[in-house]
Amino acid sequence: MNNGPFTEDELDQLKRLWEQGMLTREIAKALGRSKNSVVGKAHRLGLKARPSPIRGKRVGPPKPRVEKPARVVVRSFFRPRPPKPPTKPVPQPYDGPLVAGVGGRRDVCQWIPGDPMGADTLYCGQTTVRGCYCEYHHSLSVRIVKA
Repeated sequence: MNNGPFTEDELDQLKRLWEQGMLTREIAKALGRSKNSVVGKAHRLGLKARPSPIRGKRVGPPKPRVEKPARVVVRSFFRPRPPKPPTKPVPQPYDGPLVAGVGGRRDVCQWIPGDPMGADTLYCGQTTVRGCYCEYHHSLSVRIVKA
């Protein structure tokens, strides 16, 4: 199959076979080209268009158009919003005494309210609820991202 440009002899043969009404696949076979290249070249040369073999021919008069009633679409600009989920009560900070040297205990809040590098490191000391922090310090340490 030839993929190069059409020669003058091929163009003359294409025009002649096209005018004779030969099928595009037959013209393509005679020229050693693809059917699509023959159709594309005929279109670019401005040769007379042919009826499509895919579209069926209509027999008889065209059907009268029946007018359909217009569709009525009612749109509400105010959609009811889903109810908001109940919010959790905001945990309150612990105001009690701080604890020194918890020694890695998992039942005591490990939050360091002051300087963590100081010589006298103090911890919150409240009972842990989640992980190693009390409820209040856990709410400070975790940020929930809504998708």
